[in-house]
Amino acid sequence: MYEALALPETGAVWEQLHDWVERHSGIVLTAARSESFRIRVEAICQNERATPQQMLQRLERGDARVAMMVADAATTNYTQLFREREAFQLLAEQIYPTLDPGPVRMWSAATSTGEEAYSLAIHAAYNLGPGTFARVKVLGTDLSARHIEAAETALYETGRMPDLTPAERLAFEPVSESHWRVRPAYRDMCTFRRLNLLAPHWPFTQAFHVIFCRNVLYYFDATSRHRVLEAMYDVAAPGAWLITSFTDPTTDSPTRWSTVQPGVFRRRPT
Repeated sequence: MYEALALPETGAVWEQLHDWVERHSGIVLTAARSESFRIRVEAICQNERATPQQMLQRLERGDARVAMMVADAATTNYTQLFREREAFQLLAEQIYPTLDPGPVRMWSAATSTGEEAYSLAIHAAYNLGPGTFARVKVLGTDLSARHIEAAETALYETGRMPDLTPAERLAFEPVSESHWRVRPAYRDMCTFRRLNLLAPHWPFTQAFHVIFCRNVLYYFDATSRHRVLEAMYDVAAPGAWLITSFTDPTTDSPTRWSTVQPGVFRRRPT
C-alpha cells in the first residue's frame, strides 16, 4: 500500500486547473464548489501518484483520461427520483396535452446518475396511456462518464427512493435488501450518453419535444448559459418545451425561447 503523497499548496496551479475546467466544460467554480473540487482532485492525485502540477501538465498535453477525471471532479451528482414534483405536475397538466400522438422524444440534459431520465420514462408511461413504451424515448446525457455508467445500471439504493407513490414503486424491482432496479420496460425507454453541453456540435439527428435542463445552468457563466439555451432551441421541435430549475439563471440576455412561467419555456409552434 502506498503512503499518502505529499501535495504542496500551490495556489497558481489550482487557479490554472479552475481555468481549464471553465474553458473545457463551462463550469465556473465558485468558492463553495472550489473546495469540493479540490478534495476530489487531491483524491485523483493520490490514485495517480501525481501532484496537481503534474496533473495540469497531463491536461495540457491532451491526456483524455485525465481530462475526463478532472471534469468529473468539477461536477456534482446530487439528484433524486421525481425531484421537484412541480415539474412533473406541469408535464401532466400543461405539456402532455400539447404533444402530437406520434413519437415523443425527451432529453434529460444533466441526467447525473439517471434518476431524472427514468422518472420521465415512468411518468410518461403512467400518463400517456397505451403505446407509451414504444412511443416515448428518453435521452439522458451528462458530462461525467462515471455518472453515465451508473445510470446504465438502473440500480438505486432504497434510501434514494423516498416518497414514491405505490404506482411509481411498481416500476422498480428489488434486487437486495438495500437496492432496487428499474424494470426492463422503463429501462428500454431510456438511452444514456456522455455529452459536454459546450461541445461545438451535438450529435443529434432528431429534434426533442421536451427538454429538462435543471440545476445545471447556474454552473455556467452568462455567455455559456446563452450559448446552451440557443443550442437547445436549435434541437427542439416546433412547440417543444424547456424546463429548467426555478433557481437557474436564464435571463442574462434575450433568447428565442418564449417564457411561459419561471423555469418553463417554449419554442414557437411554427
